[in-house]
Amino acid sequence: MNFFFGFENKILKSELTIPKFNNNSDYSDYSIFSAKPKNNQWVIEKIECKEDNHFFFIENQLIKNDLFFFLAHKNQIKNEYYSNIKDFFNINNFTDTKPSAFRANFKIYIKDGGFSSYQSEYPHTMTLKNGNILSPIHSLLDEDSDENLILFRNIHHVPNNNESKIFFIDIKLKEILTVKKIKNNFSNQIEVNKGLIGKNVYLFSERVLGIPLYISIKNKHISFEHTHPPHHYILSENQFNVIGKLKKEIKEIINENY
Repeated sequence: MNFFFGFENKILKSELTIPKFNNNSDYSDYSIFSAKPKNNQWVIEKIECKEDNHFFFIENQLIKNDLFFFLAHKNQIKNEYYSNIKDFFNINNFTDTKPSAFRANFKIYIKDGGFSSYQSEYPHTMTLKNGNILSPIHSLLDEDSDENLILFRNIHHVPNNNESKIFFIDIKLKEILTVKKIKNNFSNQIEVNKGLIGKNVYLFSERVLGIPLYISIKNKHISFEHTHPPHHYILSENQFNVIGKLKKEIKEIINENY
């Protein structure tokens, strides 16, 4: 079962387009529900949004940074409140498609300006784990832009907004350049100054998984980038060993300097 999220701030707006059909061309009569953490419980609500025969359209006014969305039948949602995402995350398998994932179109835009989008999903398996995210900076942001942001979205099965840390680390100098706090179960905005967009600078999350998205804005035009896990870019049989070694080096830098 996959989840979907958006993002809001003072400049950017977002929209989601979620298919009513899956990759096997099966159509559903599901509805859209939202979930957010409140008082250590998941609050579930059926969402009324625009739709046609093929898609649900979740417009900006329905999107909040503490919400995510999913497809379900009303009779599959037994309660309005749940203490754990495990109680409702696997209520249907409509979005469990192979070999390609079931995705929604996640669009960001500026009023009277540009827009960009990508095909997005948050797999339920990620909500059940803790871990680390390692991602380069230089190839995904533009130091010549007016503004650079990283949207870091976490969804965790425990319904809270506990804080975690994101480190920006120069692996050549073995230095922590800056540390940012983020919240669990939230679409976090991280402003990135030009000094952090270096060839040897990596983003590293501390004991928290999530999806980092990279946004550059110039003259109201938008670049919106995402990345895959770093081992996908290494053409070698020992790709996991290479990434494991790099993560170990970064953890040693953090332990020595923070």
